[in-house]
Amino acid sequence: MTLRIALALRNGVGNLTSRTGMQLLVTYTTAFVLFQAAYNGLMARPYERMTVYGTRDIRAMQPAMIEATWLQVVVLILSVFAMGYLSVVAIRTFAARARRSFPADATSRKMTRAVHDFFVGGVACAVLSTVGLAAFVVPGLFAMVSFVFVVVHVADQSEGLATAFRRSWRLASGNRLRISTLLLAVGLIGTATLVVSAVGGALLVGANGPLGAISLGLAVVTGPISLYGLAVLTDAYTQLRDSEVEISDGQSTTADAPSATV
Repeated sequence: MTLRIALALRNGVGNLTSRTGMQLLVTYTTAFVLFQAAYNGLMARPYERMTVYGTRDIRAMQPAMIEATWLQVVVLILSVFAMGYLSVVAIRTFAARARRSFPADATSRKMTRAVHDFFVGGVACAVLSTVGLAAFVVPGLFAMVSFVFVVVHVADQSEGLATAFRRSWRLASGNRLRISTLLLAVGLIGTATLVVSAVGGALLVGANGPLGAISLGLAVVTGPISLYGLAVLTDAYTQLRDSEVEISDGQSTTADAPSATV
């Protein structure tokens, strides 16, 4: 049961550029841009009162699409839940390798529980990793790699968090170094993309372009980067899941085979 890193990276691109992947890409990126706009709109006034940034820098964060504070809060909450919902749909679609049409149950099967566990599992894994990193670097990295498939499993199988933690630990066993390398590769790809986007936005602003170009560009790019990371992670999970099933089937076949002794 060995993870193939290059295959996961390639399949991540293939899943994201497929018919279903492009639909998810557009909707997820839209939700992320709305979230970022609402968040920046809410934070602009506190930052301005604390004089953390100048007025010009505040506007450079990103022009708020909505001026009313209560409406920004509503948009923020709705966009967060939309991203959670779309993440679950994306995981189910990528795990089923459905590139032309969405699986029949991708948008409906135990969706409330799946989205809830997706958020709770993600927070729990982040806390474990943070505590481990604060205590000592190695335990934090070990926890992050060991439980990296928790959110994927709860979305794919609609099972409880306890089962997801056990399954993630089992799938990661023997592949933690490869998983770490995969996460590093995805991180480097995402960082390089964000740097190029930021430089392009800075050049546009320097040429008397719109002041919010940098932040807006980063928001538009971050959505696809996040979804690509999810596609790669789901493919890695699928590889290990399928290998585990094949090994189990092989052992069952061997165990059921008639004895050759006389």
